[in-house]
Amino acid sequence: MNEMNIIVKSAALKEGDWIPVKHSARGEDLSPPLELDDISEKARSIAITMDDASHPIF
Repeated sequence: MNEMNIIVKSAALKEGDWIPVKHSARGEDLSPPLELDDISEKARSIAITMDDASHPIF
C-alpha cells in the first residue's frame, strides 16, 4: 500500500484551538473552508471527517 500525505489547511481553524461554534452543531453547522494540497493525481475521491474529541460536551 502506498502512503499518501495530504496537507489540509483552513483559515477558519487554528491549531490547538477549539472548532469555532459557527462550524459546529451548536452554531450554524457550516463546514469550514478547506484548502487541500499534495493530492495524488490518482485520487478519485476524498472524505474528511472532523471530530473534536477534546470538547467538554463529550
